[in-house]
Amino acid sequence: MNKEQKRYLKEIKALLPVYGKYEKRFFRDIKDSISELESENITYEFLCKELGRPEDLIVNYYQEIDSHYLRKQLKRMIMKRKTREQQRMNLLHAMKANMSL
Repeated sequence: MNKEQKRYLKEIKALLPVYGKYEKRFFRDIKDSISELESENITYEFLCKELGRPEDLIVNYYQEIDSHYLRKQLKRMIMKRKTREQQRMNLLHAMKANMSL
């Protein structure tokens, strides 16, 4: 996989707000489509022309995905972020408490 192909895939992955099982399958399908093109000299522009711009692919994907699934995934992502933030805060408080001893 060349640099342009990696850039294309990286942009698609960056545009996905969640990365659950359906998004993984979607991403794998795009990787497979790129592999089927069988050329080392594929450019980013060629991929956009053949498969679509990353932004358009994501818009089309989310227009077709089940809204219940998406809401569930987004809630899960928000909860994970809150949990991580709380863990960081607890660690900072513990470090401050140890410093003051």
